Amino acid sequence: MEIALRPREPSDDELHFAWQADPAQVATTVPARSRAEFGAWIARITADPSVTLRTITADGAVVGTINTFVQGDERFIGYRVANKHWGKGIATEAVRLMVQVDASRPIFATVLVSNIASVKALARNGFIPVREQRSNDGPEVVLRLG
Repeated sequence: MEIALRPREPSDDELHFAWQADPAQVATTVPARSRAEFGAWIARITADPSVTLRTITADGAVVGTINTFVQGDERFIGYRVANKHWGKGIATEAVRLMVQVDASRPIFATVLVSNIASVKALARNGFIPVREQRSNDGPEVVLRLG
């Protein structure tokens, strides 16, 4: 399977909206957004020059989204792979590709402790745990690369 990143196209947004609103996407620290909130979020991040946003493809099909962004004084990476594509190494490869696209260091990721697959995907790319914190969804681990 060939995993690639490409710039986000407006036609990707319907899939991204559906995935982020899917209750099966429980492994995320980002709550689902309403249609209006999602539209406002896309407008905001696509206008923000500090955000690097890419669509994840597998054999040419759209399977997820990945971005880097600034929160406070730290740069973060975030991603979502549609749950029907979990367990195929897509997140691991997407993270590997994204940290080449955005060579900023350090770069952080926040993951629910219960999301073992995501913690492993980040660790395979050199991210190491640096702290834990609480969220409304439970305990999180913050990982760092560089």
